[in-house]
Amino acid sequence: MRILRRVIWIIFASLSISACGQIQPQGQLPVPYLPNMSAQPNRPSVFIETEYLYDWNDGQGKPMEGGARHYGFRKLVEKVTQASTLFSEVTLDFVEPKDADLTIKMAYRGSVRFNDVLSNPLGQIITLGYGPLNASQRSKITATVVDRNKTTIGNYVVEDAIETSLGPFATLRLSWERSTFEGVLENMVRNIYRKMLDDKILTNP
Repeated sequence: MRILRRVIWIIFASLSISACGQIQPQGQLPVPYLPNMSAQPNRPSVFIETEYLYDWNDGQGKPMEGGARHYGFRKLVEKVTQASTLFSEVTLDFVEPKDADLTIKMAYRGSVRFNDVLSNPLGQIITLGYGPLNASQRSKITATVVDRNKTTIGNYVVEDAIETSLGPFATLRLSWERSTFEGVLENMVRNIYRKMLDDKILTNP
């Protein structure tokens, strides 16, 4: 029982320390309105291709593939697309390409600038992942829209950023703040669909 109390105290103390600082979305994009409507068969079908690349050197390094991050981004795009009800059918690139009215390629590019030595990947290794984290994360999504005739009918770019300034045990705080990062990406995808509506590539009900 004493050991259990000690473990709980250590966890609580770690979380308290990690609560110092902030994770602040920069809000460079508006929160767009998307129509909330029931799905209709006369709306276009869509096949969505996704790509996820990032680097740890403020955009100057060699981009790396996202792996699990790519999977998470694909699921997020699927969720936002389904929720928008702008399409009669949504297919993503984890299945064979389908004949769709529109093909949208959403490509994520992310970069991180670390603001001190302990925050960078080497510093995190030295501190066994329990060091502080002071970093600027920039996110960009480009979207290319192609019709049935393989003609490009739209190109879009949206960007946003998150400033992170956390004390020791920052990795614990990051696990709790995952929704903050997902919320920024969701809003970026929503802004792309809003731009497609404004350009009449998609039809407002």
